Amino acid sequence: MKTMADLMNVKMKSNECLKTFLKRFTHELNKVEVIEKRVVEKIFRDGLLRKHELHEMLTRELPKCMADVIMKAEGSIRAEEVGYVKAPKPITLDPDSRDKTRIYELQDDHGHTSEECRSLRGQIQAMIRQGELS
Repeated sequence: MKTMADLMNVKMKSNECLKTFLKRFTHELNKVEVIEKRVVEKIFRDGLLRKHELHEMLTRELPKCMADVIMKAEGSIRAEEVGYVKAPKPITLDPDSRDKTRIYELQDDHGHTSEECRSLRGQIQAMIRQGELS
C-alpha cells in the first residue's frame, strides 16, 4: 500500500494531457491506505503543471472536496478535447470554381472532402507520431 507522501510524488508531465494525469493520480490515490481527505485536493492541484489552466482555477476557487476537483477537471478535459484538432486554414480558392459535390464536413464548406484535407491529415499524423493517437 502507498501513503499520502507517495501521492505527493505524482506530478503531471510536461507532455501529458489532463485526462491521462487524472487517471494516473486516481489510480495512485486508490492505492493509498489512509487518506486524509482535507489535503487530497491540494496534493492534486500541486501535482498539476503550474501553467495549466486547471491549476490556476483551483488556486483561485478552492474546491470543497475531491468531487469538485474532478468535476472541474472533467470540464477542462472536455475543453481540451474539443480544441484538440486546430481548425484548418480556410480554403482560398474562389468558391464558384470549387467542386460543389465534394463537401468538407469539418469546415462545412465544399471543394474537397475531409479525407482529402492535407492540413487535417498533417495534424493527425503528428498526433500519431507523438503517441497521442494509435
